[in-house]
Amino acid sequence: MTITFYYYILQIKSSYFLHFLLKKFLAIQGDMKMVVSFKIDSRIKEAIQKLADKENRSLSNYIVTVLMKHLEEKDIDYKTPPKPSK
Repeated sequence: MTITFYYYILQIKSSYFLHFLLKKFLAIQGDMKMVVSFKIDSRIKEAIQKLADKENRSLSNYIVTVLMKHLEEKDIDYKTPPKPSK
């Protein structure tokens, strides 16, 4: 399965490490959508799918929503586009 990232993101305490993972796996840049692929235990995927179903969301949408809430809780600004490097 391809959702391991979700499980580990909830365990992260360090904002620096979170920034590293986001740069590596999500590469959030403005409105640009990125495809992210990772492995996950089938039991975790099934549990996340049940949560998504309860909220009438797709699995992908549920995970993105949880990640955005986590970033907001950590006061990490993911909405402001990065400044272009010179």
